Amino acid sequence: MMATQRKALSDAEWEALVPHWFKHLSDFRATRTARAAIEQGNHLLRVKASLPHGEWLNHLANVPGLPTKTAQRLMAVARRFSGAPDAFLDAVGSVSKLIELLTLDDAELLMRGEAVNGLTLECIEHMTVTELRVAKRDAQARDRAECRPVRQANLVRLSVEEERMLRLFRKCTKPAKAALFRVAEQLARS
Repeated sequence: MMATQRKALSDAEWEALVPHWFKHLSDFRATRTARAAIEQGNHLLRVKASLPHGEWLNHLANVPGLPTKTAQRLMAVARRFSGAPDAFLDAVGSVSKLIELLTLDDAELLMRGEAVNGLTLECIEHMTVTELRVAKRDAQARDRAECRPVRQANLVRLSVEEERMLRLFRKCTKPAKAALFRVAEQLARS
């Protein structure tokens, strides 16, 4: 499958686009609300989509005061939370909290108002970013701790020869694996 090629912008087209882009992003550091971050992230995604492949970083370097990492975070926020309901955005409030929630696996559940690892929208609304970060890490640690005993209970130590045989078995085709299972069943019966 061939990737579609984007038409390179002419100098005149780019010159017409740049002032709007700079004007739109000039106050990105003043962005404090989650809604503004999503709006700016969507704008960055549109500009990136309009550029030919490989030109994004060059043009991003021309934006004074907008680090690449910040642009990447704003675009990630827009991709993940652009369809978020107002109740979620009101509860989160700040860009910093929204960026902190990017790494939360079940953020979609939070957007629907459900609790995730003990975090609710009501709790998040009253937390600082630091408190949210600590609560998220604690919840993830509890989740890992709950899963750990199950994993250790199923842990089986194999000898070097058994590990080699297991690697060989994994490389087998389905019919070969089925045949090996039949042989193993016959050996177990005898």
